[in-house]
Amino acid sequence: MKKIRIHTFIMLMAMSFLYNCNGKQDKTNRQQNDGYSVHGTIKGLQDGKIYLNHNDVVSRTSKVLDSASIKDGKFTFTGFIDHPDQVTLVSGDKYIRFFLENTEIEIFADVTIPVERYEGIKATIKGSKLNDLYQEQQAKEKAIVEQEKYAELSKLEKAYQKAQQERDREEGKKIYEALEKFKDLSSERSKELMNSKVKFIDKHPNSPVAPEVLGYMFSESSLSRNQMDDIMGKLSGDAKNTSMYHYFDDEYQAIKRTSPGEKAPEFTLKTPNGEDFSLSDIKDKYILIDFWASWCKPCRASYPHLKKVYSKYKDKGFEVLAVSTDSDHEAWKKAIKEDQTTWIHVVDTFNRPGFPSDTGTLYAVPFLPTTYLLDKNGVILAKNLSPDELDQKMKELFGY
Repeated sequence: MKKIRIHTFIMLMAMSFLYNCNGKQDKTNRQQNDGYSVHGTIKGLQDGKIYLNHNDVVSRTSKVLDSASIKDGKFTFTGFIDHPDQVTLVSGDKYIRFFLENTEIEIFADVTIPVERYEGIKATIKGSKLNDLYQEQQAKEKAIVEQEKYAELSKLEKAYQKAQQERDREEGKKIYEALEKFKDLSSERSKELMNSKVKFIDKHPNSPVAPEVLGYMFSESSLSRNQMDDIMGKLSGDAKNTSMYHYFDDEYQAIKRTSPGEKAPEFTLKTPNGEDFSLSDIKDKYILIDFWASWCKPCRASYPHLKKVYSKYKDKGFEVLAVSTDSDHEAWKKAIKEDQTTWIHVVDTFNRPGFPSDTGTLYAVPFLPTTYLLDKNGVILAKNLSPDELDQKMKELFGY
């Protein structure tokens, strides 16, 4: 009996030792199994309702996960999330974005502090390693943008944004022209920011924070195809369960299906006369699909050259199919008349007003103008050729 008691005592001591050594880890494991607990304190919001939303970046819709009452500026959410992701706390026109994970999270915010238009409430978030990681990266990017060499550029950008918000066209035009002088500096800054983002992904490829750090910059306007291939090959684990990653994948698949060597996706749109016209209606011709809009100055500035190319080759088996992304059809028709472009015109559709156009999304159009050159079988030969590159390509195809 005595031996049994001693043995039991030793076992209890050993268990106690193991618990103390692994206590922190056990607490984390229990929290991950139990779910999340979000405790918030918001100065300036005494009472009311607050919602915990998850945003679907692909469909651009928001799903309410839960709601809670604000009492004396405080609220609590508890639950379980299958995969960590960025969520939004919404109360009226105020919002806070943060990463939700199965742990205990504390949020402190102050709605009385002014923020820029469309910016979320400034908040301090504690208890979440994902939010710590994200805020650390945000601080690095902020330091890049706030470098002295970019001060004048940033000042002009803020002034331009203000002019846009106030719909001051004259001031906006003046500032836009001034910004033209800073193109190289703007490119340098963008490159610095992108390098910082890519380094983060290299270091944290399986973190759900990684896709959010890159965000909507995952596009051909910001990255080369090789960079996109590399990023998609690296992201893994929890990173692939985020809403932003699903956006990446959606964009990536669209880019792959509209790459040189691929058959151009079919579409049917309306002409200025209201008739249906399909890409496949053009038979046995080389086709230049041109995505443009009446308000796009670079698009319309390219037309004098394109008109010369069209005049030279239209009777030899070449056609231009201009796809307008205008939501204002009268502005579209007016621009056609003003530019005197005689090629085939169609206008894109919008499944959801205020969102990217449908065919533009199908073709992963990153900016305007975007062009695709197709062979006589509808296979994509090239994308976004410069005027000189288009001239050279036409000479190769037609022999003169």
